[in-house]
Amino acid sequence: MTCKDFHEMQKTAVRLRLDLLEMFGCDGMRTGHWGGSSSLCEIMTALYWYKMKNDPSDPEWADRDYLIMSKGHSVPAQYAALCERGYFPREELARFKFFGTMLSGHPEMDRTPGVEANTGSLGQGLSVGLGLGLAFRQDNRSNKVYVIVGDGEQNEGQIWEAAMAIAAFGLTNVRVIVDCNGVQSTGPVADVLPNTQIPEKWSSFGWKVFTCGGHNVQEICEALDRMDEADSPAVLLAKTVKGKGVSFTEGLASFHNYAFKPEEYAVAKQELAAWLAKEEAR
Repeated sequence: MTCKDFHEMQKTAVRLRLDLLEMFGCDGMRTGHWGGSSSLCEIMTALYWYKMKNDPSDPEWADRDYLIMSKGHSVPAQYAALCERGYFPREELARFKFFGTMLSGHPEMDRTPGVEANTGSLGQGLSVGLGLGLAFRQDNRSNKVYVIVGDGEQNEGQIWEAAMAIAAFGLTNVRVIVDCNGVQSTGPVADVLPNTQIPEKWSSFGWKVFTCGGHNVQEICEALDRMDEADSPAVLLAKTVKGKGVSFTEGLASFHNYAFKPEEYAVAKQELAAWLAKEEAR
């Protein structure tokens, strides 16, 4: 891909954040997981516009790659990407979390085109990826599985059970991306349950560890390509900022799950629009 292509994807990531605002609104009726969704926008862009085989006209395409949102509360970032790719009409964004509509607060595979698993109870998504990876290998299928986990989510023991099993089975069709935004629901990850040995831990479980800046689309894409060369399971630790893109939300646990006030919403939209205009002027 060219620098121009990566620049277009960088702009797409900003538009995804504007889509998040459209979903969450400021009517006082809905909260939305802004912090951990906004930290994922470049990762979602790299996956849906560059790396994953996917077809919006045929969400059940047999040869597609699968995305499992283990940190299910951040599914709005996936919804924004699916909408921009054309999986469902834009009008659905404004109906986010309304009863009986397409976009629930956590992923529901029978409700939303392009969603592959019901998740939300943290730690379970990698086990889903393990099962899919085994099934695809058994059936001689080339599908890959990308599992998005949070850095706080790695406090869950089930993550490590699945990681151990994936390595033991030698599954190279399962890829893990860790959203390392440094903040979980109640505070900094380092304060809640410190785990400073994440790269070493994944490596000790038999995984090849890659790192990248999680808000640089080109870096993410290049890291995803390098992962394909690994002869063992591979994990990408993407350094991100919780609440990325809106100055008064960045790095704060208080915006993990939040209902924007009208005046905050206006500032957030203004800041993101200015960021998009700056990217378009480059």
